[in-house]
Amino acid sequence: IARDEDLNLATLYQHYTDNLLQLRSAESIPPNERLFFVEELAWEMQNTNRLTVPWSEFPARVVAHFGLKDDAGKAAFFERDIRTQSYLIRDDDGNYRFAHKSLMEFFVARQLSRRLSAGEATECPLTDAIVSFVHYLLAASYRYEQRTEGDMVWVPPGPFVFGWEKQSNLRVAVLEQGCWMDRYPVTNDQFCSFLLKEGNGEEGGEWWLDHERSRIQKANSGFAVKKGYGRHPVTGVSWYGAVAFAAWARKRLPTEQEWEKAARGIDGRRWPWGETFASERCNTSESRIQDTTEVGIYGAPGRSVYGCEDMAGNVLEWTESVWSSDDAARVARGGSWGYFHGFAACAYRDFIEPRFRIYSIGFRCART
Repeated sequence: IARDEDLNLATLYQHYTDNLLQLRSAESIPPNERLFFVEELAWEMQNTNRLTVPWSEFPARVVAHFGLKDDAGKAAFFERDIRTQSYLIRDDDGNYRFAHKSLMEFFVARQLSRRLSAGEATECPLTDAIVSFVHYLLAASYRYEQRTEGDMVWVPPGPFVFGWEKQSNLRVAVLEQGCWMDRYPVTNDQFCSFLLKEGNGEEGGEWWLDHERSRIQKANSGFAVKKGYGRHPVTGVSWYGAVAFAAWARKRLPTEQEWEKAARGIDGRRWPWGETFASERCNTSESRIQDTTEVGIYGAPGRSVYGCEDMAGNVLEWTESVWSSDDAARVARGGSWGYFHGFAACAYRDFIEPRFRIYSIGFRCART
């Protein structure tokens, strides 16, 4: 592996696959056809939740794949060649499996990467290992388009990796309609302008909490932002307050799927910038700042593939989505300055009662 290559398991397996195919390039099965057969086998095994295939299934598979119905001799040769290649091993019962489960997951990821790149919606049981392979395979080849309109960025429709194996919601989801997403979380300056125009909701149901920790304070008959905090994300806003602001701004709150695609792209990366956490790219507990930071100060290193910023850490963000059908709690995303990095991963979900006004949660808006 060259020194300038990203050293990861996908790179290792790609080199292994390429080298093995090169060694067998003089044989009768073309390398690309051999690889495609193995990928199709892995894809089917993953979709049927099988780790082994009986020897008896191989003759029919080879005949169908290579179109050898009328050439029994060639079919028998191809069938033996496929079964004895280095990707597969045979157990005592005569069943064949991949030499290692992660090798099978790599071949599944190759198929899935091509389908995602083509915008093809597909169902396939996923694992975090498959998703990690997908990220590394697409990171080197897929090009994300960035479009901006004012302080909003475009999140296109189509399939993308959504969720996390640990949360039992990992799958290929489809964003049916693209949307514009705020580049940054709503700031104290912006929310203060809203309060000055619309007030703070009904008595007993205030949208925003006036508290000593708040960066917005009541001033005479109005509101004012504490010096130096205008560009910090607003906090202490209930879900109802976030909805009211969004409507005032002629926008809305994003769904959690819109939010996750804006943060993660299509390739299932763990953080907006990739698979490896880096405290210098975001404001989480590891940064030891213990407070909000100005939106956008991390710039390109912390930016998502579509151009959103501060989607890991700084503040949790309200979404439109409910936690469950029988629960009023709303899904919050993105972690905060008080959360460790694992809770700032793109797929991490938190739930918060919509009336709560706390100092680790803010929001950003979307528009269709």
